[in-house]
Amino acid sequence: PLVSGSALRLEGQLTVYNYEGGPCYRCVFPEPPPPESVTDCSDGGVVGPVVGVIGSLQAMEVIKVAMRKPKEEVMSGRLLLYDASCCTFRNIRLRARRPDCAMCSESPTITALQTVPGAAGPQSCPA
Repeated sequence: PLVSGSALRLEGQLTVYNYEGGPCYRCVFPEPPPPESVTDCSDGGVVGPVVGVIGSLQAMEVIKVAMRKPKEEVMSGRLLLYDASCCTFRNIRLRARRPDCAMCSESPTITALQTVPGAAGPQSCPA
């Protein structure tokens, strides 16, 4: 499983990929977005408390995964959206695991890490 959290500006999101038959990242996002449409932290900014909220929720999801909680009790197949500007949380359902997924299907076509030219990543974040 991948417990995924992210934050940008005053917003954050959280989900758990590839848990108990739930979708993996590529099931939900089959193609990477165009590099020019992705904002990185140095351009968009991140508000520290948003990272704290999302990080705390991520830690709780890791504990639940380690405890092997049922899928219904874990953020698998759902995406939590946090908006700090009005202090709201929203849950949305994600698409199910795709039988033809390039990562987790019976015949995956992606079997190693791939670098998307021009995309934000560890090499583009300040140390």
